[in-house]
Amino acid sequence: MSKEMDKQDTLEELQERNEKIDPIKFEHLCKSVVEEVEKPDGIETTRRSKDHGIDIQGYVGNEFYTGEFGVQVKQYNSKISSGAVRELAGSLQGEGFGFGTLITTSSFTKDAAEKVNDTEFYSINLIDGDELAKLMLEREVGVTEQPSDKERKFAIDPEFWNRFDKFAGDLIPAWKVPQADSFDVFDLVLRGISEGAQYKPEIAEHLSGETGDSWTPRQADYYTTAASIMGYLEEEDSENKNMRKWELTELGEEYVSHLKKGNEEVAEEHFSANVGNIEIIQKIVDVLEEEYKIPKSRVEEIIRDETQVTGTTVGRRASTVGKWLGKHPDVKRRDKGMLWFEYYKMDLGDF
Repeated sequence: MSKEMDKQDTLEELQERNEKIDPIKFEHLCKSVVEEVEKPDGIETTRRSKDHGIDIQGYVGNEFYTGEFGVQVKQYNSKISSGAVRELAGSLQGEGFGFGTLITTSSFTKDAAEKVNDTEFYSINLIDGDELAKLMLEREVGVTEQPSDKERKFAIDPEFWNRFDKFAGDLIPAWKVPQADSFDVFDLVLRGISEGAQYKPEIAEHLSGETGDSWTPRQADYYTTAASIMGYLEEEDSENKNMRKWELTELGEEYVSHLKKGNEEVAEEHFSANVGNIEIIQKIVDVLEEEYKIPKSRVEEIIRDETQVTGTTVGRRASTVGKWLGKHPDVKRRDKGMLWFEYYKMDLGDF
């Protein structure tokens, strides 16, 4: 049982834990804090080494408004200067975010705070180590307040901190778990790239023109990322270091060729033959082969155990993964009152 501490001792304990936790775990810890405090409609950690300065991304709103945000975390001992604010502003612009936050375990220099005030087009918030600990304490993230008739007492919440232990293992990154939930849009994205729309803003514009709906670069990125983990797209060297440029792989060109020729059945078979390239899909199929039949809740469990997806994101991601899983040639998706997946074997041949 965790010992009880007064407010000041709890703040110091939280700061020490935040400073000492593994850097990868710290990113996921910050995601959990943002998720608990702000309750965004969507949030995820980004692709490491390909995040262009953004470690966490998400959005708020849905029908009447949508605001997309990016968070950068710096687990530093030294003070953060204005250069980091400029870096974040550039990343927000390059990735199409409307506002962002810079979180650190240390503190900010005076010029960093002044740079935030000089940022004309982006709303940037700075959270230092003290403020992060205070937010966690006041919102009871990582700690729980204990019953007391006198001064406030707190105790460390072991369940919260233990959830990050899994990030010490070999997990599938969150970005490798599909978020694209429309296969028609998936096809439109690949067609658009084949016609020269290779950057996120261009792809979003292409989708808006084709569907008549409004698309953001973030939404478009769900589809390019899904196509890349399937083996249909790859990144090309870009003059814009803050933005990914996509091109079709040989496999992707084959697929788009079938689409353009109107060979929808062949394209469907090509897709089914390659959906197993997605690691989380194949892991679930391996489980199905042993268990034969599993409900959606089992899919959620596998995602929670095998990937870096955490929190409320697991349920949403499982819904999308379920659609992709139903495209696998060895899986039958049954949705009658309750969603189930069954294993069966079919040889589609080579495509």
